[in-house]
Amino acid sequence: MSVDGYGLRTRAIDQDIRDLITQLKAKYALKNQLLPPTLDIHFIHDADFPYVQDGLKDIREWGRELAAIDSEAKRHYGGYLNKGSNLCRLPEEVQVKIMSMCLRNIDETLSGQENPTTKLLNSLLEDRLLITHICSPWRKLSSRTPSIWNEICLLWHPEAIEMFETRSGAQLLSVTLPQTRSTHFSPSEPILSSWTQFLTTNLPRIRHLDMEFFLASSRKTTPLVPLYQKLLVEVNEHPAPQLETFSLINSHQHPHIECTAAGLFYKHAPHLRKIHLEGCTSYKGFDPSEFESLVSLSIQATSANSFSKITDVKNILSHALRLIDFTFDGRGVDIQEYCEPLPLTEITKEIKLSNCVTITIHALFSDQIAFLFSAISFPSLRHLTINATHRPVLKDGFEIQFNIFSYLPTTFKAAFTDALDLAIELQDTRIAIETKTPTDYSLHFSEERSPEPRPLPWKRAWATHILSAPAQQLNIAPTHLKISATGNQATRLEIFSMVTWINILRTLPALTRITFDPTAPMPFPSLMVALTDPITVCPGLAYLHMTSRADRREKSELHELLRTRKTITLSTDTGRTATGSNSNS
Repeated sequence: MSVDGYGLRTRAIDQDIRDLITQLKAKYALKNQLLPPTLDIHFIHDADFPYVQDGLKDIREWGRELAAIDSEAKRHYGGYLNKGSNLCRLPEEVQVKIMSMCLRNIDETLSGQENPTTKLLNSLLEDRLLITHICSPWRKLSSRTPSIWNEICLLWHPEAIEMFETRSGAQLLSVTLPQTRSTHFSPSEPILSSWTQFLTTNLPRIRHLDMEFFLASSRKTTPLVPLYQKLLVEVNEHPAPQLETFSLINSHQHPHIECTAAGLFYKHAPHLRKIHLEGCTSYKGFDPSEFESLVSLSIQATSANSFSKITDVKNILSHALRLIDFTFDGRGVDIQEYCEPLPLTEITKEIKLSNCVTITIHALFSDQIAFLFSAISFPSLRHLTINATHRPVLKDGFEIQFNIFSYLPTTFKAAFTDALDLAIELQDTRIAIETKTPTDYSLHFSEERSPEPRPLPWKRAWATHILSAPAQQLNIAPTHLKISATGNQATRLEIFSMVTWINILRTLPALTRITFDPTAPMPFPSLMVALTDPITVCPGLAYLHMTSRADRREKSELHELLRTRKTITLSTDTGRTATGSNSNS
């Protein structure tokens, strides 16, 4: 502080204050006001200091006003530029379509994932949020487009779920509750309660609902079981007037939770077309006829006591006469009941599923599958997948060999006369065959022999019985046979002898081409020896195709085959060829 020529005290000010005083002078000049004459750019008299304080306050307020005006101007200018872009000039419905193409479908993404990671689930949420960050017009448009927000994962943060619920408006919802890959995650009690509240509130407008009940594998005791039970009970006590697809998976198999399939949705889901049930503890009282639109039913009976008799499966089908697609997987259930199939001459099928096109059956005994096909008619069947297990069944002291093919629909069997390809796969204790027709009929059949020790002649007869069935029961006459093998070669060397191959190949006289892998664990030498008979075994055979080169120990049999059948052409994936007329190749 110092004294000037007028005897007034002054204060030295720094450069920042001097800049503000300059702005203050400019502001006063705009308002046609004069500053006190003693207000100097370098020194301020004490008497004038209140003017400076008020001025600085005005300058700061003025600065805030200018900043707000600048921000608003930039926003409007940015919006003006966006409106001029080719993207934002498109019709809104086209922009919405583009937005939808940028989003991964949650159901489709999770359907191929077993226990998806939390990272994947969060990325599906981020996809939708990022759409709002492209530009301000897209933010406004996406926020008022319900179809972008109608897919909800219940494992998202509750605030995100609430936002999606609000923004989806009156749009029908697709809701999923997957199991995460984490073995340490279990939902808390408040979260389970919030799920229950959300589902019961929104069930009238849910179109697709996928739920998987799970607990962390590390939890030995859980208070959540009653809450899971309450969630299922609450859902079942509410109608679902818009529901089209429903999946319920009980993955933790807790002994004290009853996950029943009976009475779903208060028996009122008029648009329900597809049901998938897995791990339900009971199917007693489950009546598919309650859902008049039901065309697809999939049951995975992983709970040991969910089915006790094969007739339970028959009873369910008797109440699902509109089905187009039926799947039953018995892995995990213990159905020991034996039901003898009705004699072919006495079959009068009272149950008829006229529209059923696709049937998939896993892990039932061959006699049980034969019983189902003897008791139920499937006149429209086009696609059949069967994975059966053989078990010894004695009648009058003799073992019965069931031929499932005998009980298949006549129209289905007749369609395979046009099949040109037949694939067989040899596993340790299982044999599989696969074929399809140009008219879109397909068959995949496999049977696993029972673990009981059996004599070698029985094993050979069993293999011949299965691999001869396509020709004998379906009248199939393929021109191409593909042979593959996995597992232990020694097991099959004794079963697939030269005689076994001859008996099988004689049922396929129209073969002109055989494809195989000579390095696979398959009985290669006995197959080559069987083919050396050109009169009774595949007389029209012209091509042998190997997917890899033969080992040295197998070249002698191959050389003998080419010497005997001089019209055969041998080829490999590498492009090498040889013919019987030049067997030294």
